[in-house]
Amino acid sequence: MNATAQKTIVVPNKVLVTGASGLLGVAAIEKFLSAGWDVVGVSRRKPELFLRSNRKVQLTAAGTTLFREVEAILKRTDEAKRATQRAARGEVGVLRIGFIAPAIAPILPPAVETYRRD
Repeated sequence: MNATAQKTIVVPNKVLVTGASGLLGVAAIEKFLSAGWDVVGVSRRKPELFLRSNRKVQLTAAGTTLFREVEAILKRTDEAKRATQRAARGEVGVLRIGFIAPAIAPILPPAVETYRRD
């Protein structure tokens, strides 16, 4: 195969529709769906996240989904920060000890027990 050749990957009954929010995109998506295809639609148009009126602002379904996803990401970053701090303090991980049995045998078990408690 030369450098200009392209690969084509055929995935049965799967289609990508660009311009999915436009009239032609919506019509194409409906046709593919009714024919049993798995459809992925993309659009440059941004989804509306809020419904605004003079009295209130309310999240749309897209806004609610985005809000939940962002909350989950922030929670996970907090958990990652705490886990990293615990590892830096030596509270998690593996302790490997090499020793010569006769020389250290009386000292090692109490030392390991103290390490586990602290």
